[in-house]
Amino acid sequence: MGIIENFVSDTEKFTLDGVSSDSLGLFCDYLPPMPLAEQKYSEYNIGEDETLVTPDEVFNNISYSIRFYTFLAEDYNDAAIKAFCAGKSTLTLSRFPGYYFKIKRISLQASDGSGYGKRIDYVLTLTLAPFRYVVDNPQITLEVGEDIINEHSRYSKPEFEITGTDDITLTVNGSTFSVEGLTLSQTIIIDSVRHITYSGSTLLTGKTSGKYPLLNVGGNTISWTGNITSVKYKGNWRDY
Repeated sequence: MGIIENFVSDTEKFTLDGVSSDSLGLFCDYLPPMPLAEQKYSEYNIGEDETLVTPDEVFNNISYSIRFYTFLAEDYNDAAIKAFCAGKSTLTLSRFPGYYFKIKRISLQASDGSGYGKRIDYVLTLTLAPFRYVVDNPQITLEVGEDIINEHSRYSKPEFEITGTDDITLTVNGSTFSVEGLTLSQTIIIDSVRHITYSGSTLLTGKTSGKYPLLNVGGNTISWTGNITSVKYKGNWRDY
């Protein structure tokens, strides 16, 4: 393919959908700090000599660029590098171990380097979701009366897996979410990220009510009613 195969560098690294820049022999001397997502604000003219500004519970996406380079082989072909960057959904960076970032948009620009042994530079420009997400996201079984602790800096949108029969209700921090008409020992997924509830490949449209559960920073009180035999969750933890 005209690139360095199975190369491991001493420079900083990044991965796209789990594939490392090292695997293509790409060098990255410096990964810039990740900027804080900008919070949106609402402004109101209150008829006085200043404008009232209040923060909204919405954050803008983050713009982030990575500069990397490789050296031109005699049979150089950039198809593998373009394929490495195209259509990707997650980014991890060696300077932020244990986290990944959700990619919204991605583009790649290259310099005009040419000739055997010469360096060619690239700029990867990414639009990222506002927060960083914890890679380790195990499914955990909840016992009756057990709380969930969110040790991170931002509330999370969890995924609950519940096995039960007939009508059930999950209560998180006093807010209820109900599902009606489950068949015998039916397992359902309550997905707060996508705001959907499903069983297997079937959406439970019209069978749910209430707000999708969120896990606040710190302690979260969890309870449930109905004929439920198992409650599991994934925290989907995130930080600023």
